[in-house]
Amino acid sequence: MPRPLNSPGSLQHPHPPILIAGSGEKKTLRLVARYGDMCNLFDLPGTRFADDLKHKLDVLRAHCADAGRDFGTIEKTASAFIDPGEDPDRVLAHLSELGDLGIGRVMVSPRQPWDEAALNQVASMVPDVHAIPVRG
Repeated sequence: MPRPLNSPGSLQHPHPPILIAGSGEKKTLRLVARYGDMCNLFDLPGTRFADDLKHKLDVLRAHCADAGRDFGTIEKTASAFIDPGEDPDRVLAHLSELGDLGIGRVMVSPRQPWDEAALNQVASMVPDVHAIPVRG
């Protein structure tokens, strides 16, 4: 079987950054520790993906130790819901909690389709979000 050809090649070497999303403790987080440049965990209360993020990060840290990988070299991200009517201070407080865990980026989605109110809420919070430190 002929080898697949990637032409033109990637501009990023040795490869584009690899983001692995998921929270499976035995396989997915082990793959992150071995191959991932970034991981995406789920911060989705009220869904089947409602995770204990601190626990998941501890599992990832242990897999990194087993693989001889520096946990700090993996960028931690999360997916989260927001509600357009929710108090922006409450949203910012929660994002700050995620920053305290070491989550550096959060991909937010409203629980319903994006509309002008949701976009305006997110846009109004951008300066405050950028000021949140990542500590973990």
